[in-house]
Amino acid sequence: AEKIDSTTEEKLKCSDDVWDVFRELKNERLEKIVRTECVRFWSFAEIEAWKQSGKVKYKQWWTAVDERVCPSCWKLHGKRVLLDREFDEGVGGIPRHPNCRCMITWF
Repeated sequence: AEKIDSTTEEKLKCSDDVWDVFRELKNERLEKIVRTECVRFWSFAEIEAWKQSGKVKYKQWWTAVDERVCPSCWKLHGKRVLLDREFDEGVGGIPRHPNCRCMITWF
């Protein structure tokens, strides 16, 4: 694993906008990590909001439906599960992996 230097770490702690730090660093690995974790946070928050609404019962997995979709995501494409269940072992939401382009919808 790559280490984040102390200057970068300090910028991340003090930054009001993580995307400003992201643009400044221009590091592909860091870009992948930031993108993946932002999607993970967004997905978690969205599923929690669906639960709190009391109206959503199911969630469904969708891929980008193109040649870049990985086999593990293809396996889940179109799969519908109860909102509080996992799609697959250990997979409750997106992203399934770094650079995952899948999305989840509700029913």
